[in-house]
Amino acid sequence: MSEADFKGSNYELNEKGRGGYRRDCAVCGASFIALRWNLKRGVGESCSNRCRMKLWWMRRTRKVTPLPDRIWPKVHKTESCWLWLGAHNRGYAKLGTLSIYRWTYEQLKGPIPAGLTIDHLCRVRGCVNPDHMEAVTAVENVMRSTAPAALNAKKTHCKRGHAFDAANTARSRNSRVCRACRSALKRARTARRRNETLRLP
Repeated sequence: MSEADFKGSNYELNEKGRGGYRRDCAVCGASFIALRWNLKRGVGESCSNRCRMKLWWMRRTRKVTPLPDRIWPKVHKTESCWLWLGAHNRGYAKLGTLSIYRWTYEQLKGPIPAGLTIDHLCRVRGCVNPDHMEAVTAVENVMRSTAPAALNAKKTHCKRGHAFDAANTARSRNSRVCRACRSALKRARTARRRNETLRLP
């Protein structure tokens, strides 16, 4: 029998090799491993010192509210999107350091697989409807967007009309380079240098 089986099914080891139990932070909702010693002292409810001080202040002012009761009243459900009425960061729903759209996805659909991120299919950043989200890789998320990297990746020809095929495409610093344009630029640079040399007294 392993140590995890002896301690319980939710017994885990953190990155420093210390044993504890998986908990959700009472402040931000993040999942963390609470050490056994902290649980015995009654301080294993927060994931960091920042959340611990915030929880202490909330209890002192008697403002301790369960996380779902703090989130759902700020969600406005329309016929399609669920709009977040709280704070936003670059358009995305936030509650302190907690990403609300990730929280709603994990609450209603399950955990997000490791290495994947959330893509808003409705293209509304403030939407927290899990039916409008999909867990995809970071590359796929960027390619679905209208970011400059995605727009450049979708181009089939350079700005001078040369095709980006296998024979005419080179790589430079993770970017595509047109071989025809690069050759023409080199020829123009060589001709300019020759003319400057001939003009010398």
